[in-house]
Amino acid sequence: IDSTAKIAVGVKLGRNNVIKAGVVIEGFCGSYCDVEIGDCNEIHEGVRILVGPGKVRMGDWNKIHKDTTILGTNDFIIGHNVWIGQCSYFDCRGGIKVGNNVVFGYHSTVWSHVAAGELIEGCLLESYNQTVIEDEVWFMGDHSTINPGIVAHRHSIALPHSVITKDMESNLVYAGSPARFT
Repeated sequence: IDSTAKIAVGVKLGRNNVIKAGVVIEGFCGSYCDVEIGDCNEIHEGVRILVGPGKVRMGDWNKIHKDTTILGTNDFIIGHNVWIGQCSYFDCRGGIKVGNNVVFGYHSTVWSHVAAGELIEGCLLESYNQTVIEDEVWFMGDHSTINPGIVAHRHSIALPHSVITKDMESNLVYAGSPARFT
């Protein structure tokens, strides 16, 4: 663990993890956080994990590349052998669950809530829905956007620059904005 990493009280770390410079793992708004990180994970420079009061559970052999942000008030659960490309963003306000052997290309964005305008101005568009990525799903290349509440079923693939607005069915390849199976 790099000496410049900031890890909150209560974070449970497994064995043989690599946590690099400038990593921040703490509760949303600096509070105590419920985080368990398994074994042999790599969390690269500048990664910020700010989740709470929901929990963070990370299995083994995951790699989160530099400058990725995981932010929100609900759960962020990932399995084993997940690869997250640099500069990705995960919004956990509705909760995010990721299975095993999943790939997120560079600059991927995963949402679990939607809001438009300001609540103080009377905006009625605000929704929180768990986003679920099942085992062995690949968001290839870069700049994929996954909208709130979708389920990406096992063995589905999204090509670069895809905008996922509906559930991804198993064994299909998706592309475009909005993404459609090819």
